[in-house]
Amino acid sequence: MREKFPRISLGLRIAFLITGVIALSVILQVFAARTFINRYIVGSGSDKVMSIAKEFAVDLDVINAFSTDEPQYIIQPIAERVREFTKTSFIVVFNMDSVRYSHPAPSRIGKRFIGGDEERALKGESYVSIARGTLTTSLRSFMPIRDEDGVQIGVVSVGLNLDDLAKETENISEIIYYIGIVTLLVGVAGAIVLTRNIKKSIFGLEPAEIATLLKERDVVISSVKEGIVAVDEGGKLLLMNDSAKKLLAVQGDESPSDLSNISSSLCLQSTIIEGVASIDEEMHLSGKEVIINRIPMVSGEKVIGAVATLRDRSEMKLLAGELMAVRQYTAALRAQKHEFMNKLQVVSGLLQIGQNAEAISYIKSTVSKQQRLVDTLRLTIKPVEVLALIFAKMDEAHEIGIEININTDSYLPAMNSSSTAALITIIGNLLQNSIEALQKLDIQKKKIELSFSLRMGWLECSVSDNGGGIDPGLRANLFKQGVSSKGREHMGMGLYLVKRQVEALGGTIELCETKGVEMIVRIPEAAL
Repeated sequence: MREKFPRISLGLRIAFLITGVIALSVILQVFAARTFINRYIVGSGSDKVMSIAKEFAVDLDVINAFSTDEPQYIIQPIAERVREFTKTSFIVVFNMDSVRYSHPAPSRIGKRFIGGDEERALKGESYVSIARGTLTTSLRSFMPIRDEDGVQIGVVSVGLNLDDLAKETENISEIIYYIGIVTLLVGVAGAIVLTRNIKKSIFGLEPAEIATLLKERDVVISSVKEGIVAVDEGGKLLLMNDSAKKLLAVQGDESPSDLSNISSSLCLQSTIIEGVASIDEEMHLSGKEVIINRIPMVSGEKVIGAVATLRDRSEMKLLAGELMAVRQYTAALRAQKHEFMNKLQVVSGLLQIGQNAEAISYIKSTVSKQQRLVDTLRLTIKPVEVLALIFAKMDEAHEIGIEININTDSYLPAMNSSSTAALITIIGNLLQNSIEALQKLDIQKKKIELSFSLRMGWLECSVSDNGGGIDPGLRANLFKQGVSSKGREHMGMGLYLVKRQVEALGGTIELCETKGVEMIVRIPEAAL
């Protein structure tokens, strides 16, 4: 559905939000400051007029003037001098009948005080009030005037026009307005800079684009068959896909805090500390043998975490077994091709010289011998992959004059795919080692004996040859990686892989030397 209004970019939203917050904050601050200033000015004005009234009420000249016939002529000059000195709006003195003795406008002297708020002062109270008089609305204080005997003889009122106070408030407020405007402009500039920095830090992407990228990332990571685990520099789990959870036997309801030991179990802390990647290491995790790669995550020159990729070695072994089986099929076909060509030439020769009966007899004997071997082994060797490997090795050995015999009492039961792949590696490498060892010897009959037996809960596989034995200098380290009698690069892996596979199945391997070399492998039946 098409949006009715165009989407506002993240930058504008951030800028508008920050500007709005700053503007609201400035307005509230200006309002609060103005209110405070207004109250302060009114309060200080009240104190001022009350203080002046108190001083004026105890002036002896003013008090004595009340006993004269015309007190206004004495009080008016005094009031005006004080008014001008204190910069107040008015100082009005009136008697108990509210008749004025002083006023800023001399024409109003002798007239009654106006305002209606003087009644309390005539009763002896002192206070400050706001009222409208003959001039304007004003803030005015009232203070009783008493004679030497303490008898009230009049009242003095000192006032400040509210318009003057308002002007003073406005003058100060203007400064606050300017400060507010400058603050708002600085805030807007800061919002723009912040917005640009935020956009830069997220590579100019909008929230919808980021959400889409995260969803795509989750889909891609979850679809990867390899397990992926990522942690930060403190070892806190950042990412774990479904394949990793399966390999590590992690339950779906486990929280990140429950998985705090993942980093240590995968040895990722050492990768973070050292900052060095480790490739294709083997580990046992949750009862599974896995191949792990550890790679540090680097930002600039600082290591900020590590990533581990996990592969199930059993699957790799299965693939390796299948690959080896295919290679053995290929080798068998190649060997059978040569053998078949030789037999065809024999048949062709017999037919050319007219020996048809001999040709037919030769074909029958050849086919029946091969078929009997196939039928026999098919009944005793249940895993077809192992059977194919044996046939391939037999054909390969036959081509170079080596005979491989299988013990007639041999029996190899069916087994799971992982054990089959392991056994292919074990038998294939042992047979290959024997073939290569005999190939170098100059003897008439080169034989390899292969047998399988299942007894007392153990599968025993034996591969023996009539070769010259093993060099004593290699015997102690025979099963170590890189140790080989061939003297060529990239050798010394066969027996190392055999030992690894046997140990992975919980079995043992034994070397015996009599008239040649015999390798005996024992694997618990439970591992099959």
